[in-house]
Formats: sequence, structure tokens, C-alpha cells
Amino acid sequence: MRVWAAVGLILSVFLVTSGVKAQTSAEGAAELKAELQAMIDLYNGISAQEQGDRVYLLDEISVTPEGETYNVLLRNLRMAFSQDETFGIALGDLSVKMAPLGGQLYRVSDLGPLAPFTLYDETGQAVAKISIAAPKLEGDFSTRYLSYLTLDAAAAAIEVAPMLEPGLLRSGQVTVTADSQEVSPGVYDQQVASEVRDITFVESGAESFRLDRLTASSSASGVNMEESAALLRRLAEDPEFKQMPDLEAIVALIPGIGDSRITLEGFTVEEEGSRISIGQMVFAGDYDSGDGDVGQGGFEVSILDIAASGAQVSESGLDPRLIPTRFTIRGRLDQLPNKEVLAFFTEAAAMADAQAMGEMGAMGDDRSMMAAMTLVNSLGTYGTTFTIDELSFANQISAVAGTGSFRANAQAAYMAEGFFRMQLAGMQNLQKLAQSLAASQNQEQRETGQGLLGLLGLMMIYAQGPEAPQPTVEGALAYDLKIKPDGAITINGTPLLPPQPQQ
Repeated sequence: MRVWAAVGLILSVFLVTSGVKAQTSAEGAAELKAELQAMIDLYNGISAQEQGDRVYLLDEISVTPEGETYNVLLRNLRMAFSQDETFGIALGDLSVKMAPLGGQLYRVSDLGPLAPFTLYDETGQAVAKISIAAPKLEGDFSTRYLSYLTLDAAAAAIEVAPMLEPGLLRSGQVTVTADSQEVSPGVYDQQVASEVRDITFVESGAESFRLDRLTASSSASGVNMEESAALLRRLAEDPEFKQMPDLEAIVALIPGIGDSRITLEGFTVEEEGSRISIGQMVFAGDYDSGDGDVGQGGFEVSILDIAASGAQVSESGLDPRLIPTRFTIRGRLDQLPNKEVLAFFTEAAAMADAQAMGEMGAMGDDRSMMAAMTLVNSLGTYGTTFTIDELSFANQISAVAGTGSFRANAQAAYMAEGFFRMQLAGMQNLQKLAQSLAASQNQEQRETGQGLLGLLGLMMIYAQGPEAPQPTVEGALAYDLKIKPDGAITINGTPLLPPQPQQ
């Protein structure tokens, strides 16, 4: 969470200008300077309550009027990630111009050149030098809502040079855009999009990693920015969290998250003579918290054009023909308990942040387990349903595709009941390959073949079950897996697991 807060501060801390009049003046500059300090104090106050330390440090804030704009300079800005302030990023000087537009809205422009800055580890040792070429930051920032309403940020290139080991991580063009539409006082629909091109890691003069293009986009409907800003201010002013709203109120701040999508194109990793490449990866989702206690969401994960070759693949005993060439899963979740879902992800984020900072402590695993169990029990109470619209994958000689539906049930033996139906094409191809591998002189391949023969044998037995569905693909085998409330699991009517004893 601190990392995302840091990104937000880089974009916004030097833009806060609450109370500045339309005509710039020395008095307005003084007010702006005070507001900048208040912004830093706000984030440091929240950080101190979460982790007991400050995050944002700087030597001086300078604000001078020039025509219709203010020149703002944050001198020697640092982000410290430990109580002794030795671990973090030294950003150096940041400068920007801003012009008041009225209504606590300000036009930001003319971000000054950024000198290369340094990343430090927990011992205070410099570990990387970061350079940003031709940075751009423009947009309309609301001091009332502590947020951008529009944003157009970019960089021609970014380089991260490790200082303790060889290599260079670099990217080409980077862009981030955002837009907002007010749908009612203080409530906005928002869209955010970003793109990074040509990400590479070069070591010993050769590329060991490459990603041609990374894009991300998201939209949110009904974001209550008025209440969100008020919540941030309460967090900073309430050291003991006595005035914290309940989770239902927090859920209501962002009732709908739709069309969130991350796409990676042209992914390649080369190491020790082996190569893995993926044409495209897509991660997408949406969520609507609805008007009551429960919400619904959808998701998609798709990985296409997968290929692997080289020494590591051969030595593993895995035949390249078995490596999936594509994988897709799409589905929906209904009757999701909003409060419990938010509590789980909030706890997970806090634990991840503490672990990253080396502050997990002995109770970390117990807290994570308790949050997970609370969520699981709530899913059963509300009868959350998990619908699989598509689950498919294929390799060079076979393919699997299926659909299913499961419902959380607090009274069921496995906390769930439902079914999954699938079809397998290419059984004969798999059997021939398994027989060939089982006869190999290579021990790893022989063990792979023997294991595969055993699995295929079981699948053939279950395919002949009394409730086997009719396949829709010629030559394919069809399977119907059912999980019953009493714990019995069957495949095509043939028992896989018996009913579980009643407690």
C-alpha cells in the first residue's frame, strides 16, 4: 500500500493548492506552500498510524508567483520506507507550474526535468539508479477531492540500472491518462488507462527478458470522491481510528468497478539456453457492489501462443508437445458479501505490505488465515455462486474445454456443491506419446510417461461411467464431475470420493 501511496504522492503532493485565488500573489504563494506541507503531513500521518514512521521527507518547499501560475519546487524529496529513514527513494528536486481554475480546481503543467534518482535498501546502501527521459505531467487536480479529475502523464523512456549486479532494465514510451465525469455532486464516473512499450532487461549485452507492450485500463462508476477525501483526512487526524467508518460505508465509496483489464503482448524470457515466449496474456475483471450487502463480479484470464524450448525443457523430462499452447478461463461470481470481501483484501494488502517491509511478525500467518476463514464462511452463508463460462487449454496434440457452476454452502461437507462438465480431444495422441515416453532411456521422460499412462487409464475408466454425457466434438471424451452437499464426488456417475460422515 505504501508503494501505491508513493506513486500517488509523486503525482499529486506538489499540486495541492487549496485556497489559492484566481490571481496569483505573494499571499497566495504562502497559502499554497502551507497546503503543500499539509498534503505531506496528511500522508505522513496516515503512514505513521499504519507503520509507525514517516514516508515523505524534503528539505524545502518553494512557491513563487509568475503571471497566472505558480512555480512550485519541492527540494530534495525522499520517500523513506523504514523508521530510521534509510530505506527508500531519493527523488531529488521536483518542479511544476500550476494555474488556479476556480472551484478548488487547478491546471498542472510543465513538470521540470527529473535528474536520475537513487533507490536504497534497508541498510541505506544504494542499489539502483533510475532515470526518466522527457517526463510529462498535465492535468486538472482538485484540492477538494485530493485527486486528479483529468491526467495526461508520459515519459519517453525509463531506465533502472542495478548498482550491485550487472544488467539494465529499460522501457520505451510510457503513458498514463485519466478522465472523470461528475454524475452528481461529489460523485464521479472515472476511466484510467496506461501503456508501456518495449520493456527489456539486458545482461552481458543480450536481452534475457522482453515485453513488447503492456497496457492497463479500468473504469469505476459512482465514485464518491467527496467522502473518499474526507476519509483520508479523518485517517490522518484520528490516531486511534476512533472515527473510522464501517466497511459498508467504505464499500459504498466505489459501488462499481468495470472493464478493468491488463494485457501483455510479446513476452519472452531467455535463460541458460532455454526460451519461453507468450504471444498475449489478458487479465480482466469487473465488480458491482450493488445496493445492498452483496455484489457480483466477473473475471477473465487468457494466455495465448505459449512456446517453450531449450535445455531446461529437455532435461525436465517434459515433452514439448505436452506444454500448453493456450489457456483461458472466464466466469462470474454472484452473491458476493461486500463487507467480507473488502475485509479480506484489505487484510491481504496489509500483510503483503508488512511482509515486503520485513515487519510481518509472528501473528501474520494467523491473521491471514482468520481473514480467509471469515471470507469462506461468509461465502457459504450468502450462497455465493461461481460460474465458469469457459475453461479451456490446448497443447500440440490435445485440447480440453469445459463449463461449470459451483455454489458455496455452509452446510455442505466441502463448503461447496456443483458441477463441471468438460470434453477432451486427442486421447489417442496422448496415449501414443505416453507409451513412447514410458519406453525412453531417459529416466525423467520415462517417469513422465508412466505417470501419464496411469492418469489416462483412469480417465478412460471414468469416461465409460453410467452417466457419461454425449460429446459434441467427434472423437472426444466427455466428463461430468459433480460435488454433492454430502461430500460425495462422482465423475460420469462413477464414485471418486464417498459421502463424508456427518458431524
